[in-house]
Amino acid sequence: MASKKYPIQKEHYPIFESRIRHWQNVFCLRDWRFGVSHAVASTPGAMAEVFKIDHEQKTAQFRLGKISGAAFPDEGFFDDLARHEVAHVWLSEFKETCQTPKASWESISGAEHRLINTLDHWVITLKGDK
Repeated sequence: MASKKYPIQKEHYPIFESRIRHWQNVFCLRDWRFGVSHAVASTPGAMAEVFKIDHEQKTAQFRLGKISGAAFPDEGFFDDLARHEVAHVWLSEFKETCQTPKASWESISGAEHRLINTLDHWVITLKGDK
């Protein structure tokens, strides 16, 4: 079946935002402030994007793009988009720390451990040890 384009509807935003909040908790990013803009994503072909990340302020802004797919988007569709975009934020701190020319070993190790601690949390949750 061919992929169809669906216009973004105003009711899509609260669904996407609620799924962003869910994945913010799953990725242990509760110390971040996330926002969803009603502007359309500017990256060609993007169904959603993180268009602004401020590591110092711990803020990130997301927006929806042109939605395409075989079926009209449902909550599961927005859940997948939100998980993907929040993962970008989750990994961005580590990437930025590693790219800083004068980053200390301690700062790189700290960013790495933030990822490891989140992964540990997921494994413990999956195993049912929590």
